[in-house]
Amino acid sequence: MKMRFRLLLLQTLAAFLFCQAGSTDIKVEEYTNSVKLSCPGGQIRDQNDKRNDSLELLYKDENTGKYDCMKDDSALSHIFVKFRTCDNCVEFDMTSIVSILVGNLVATTGIGVAVYLVASQTRTSRGPSKKKRSDKQQLVPNDVSDEQYQSLHPRTPDVYDKIRNK
Repeated sequence: MKMRFRLLLLQTLAAFLFCQAGSTDIKVEEYTNSVKLSCPGGQIRDQNDKRNDSLELLYKDENTGKYDCMKDDSALSHIFVKFRTCDNCVEFDMTSIVSILVGNLVATTGIGVAVYLVASQTRTSRGPSKKKRSDKQQLVPNDVSDEQYQSLHPRTPDVYDKIRNK
């Protein structure tokens, strides 16, 4: 029983020391155009094996890489920094988005009104008639004999008037 207690105490102490030694993390501070890396109790080693107490990295693709926190030629912790810059990006804020939407709405309304006004205009000048002379030809000539049609007598009761009154 005593042996188990000693073994448990030894494991707890080893875990505590291991966690304490690994707790030296790299501190990262973000700025507007850069990132600052620092290692409390050690130095930062960059990709070229140069050591500094703190290292400021500008937002550039060439600064992407692995950085180590070194103490006495042993790496305490590592960090991989990845920069992805956008050279041709446009940053939108709320004012830009609203102005684009309002401009689009005004332009669409203006085009709609213009199309309506052009389409609803009546033609004031008559162009040349597109009817051909052959379209004006009468189907039944006037000089036909009365054998096909019965002439109507104006202001007199006629056959059709009698049919209506029956």
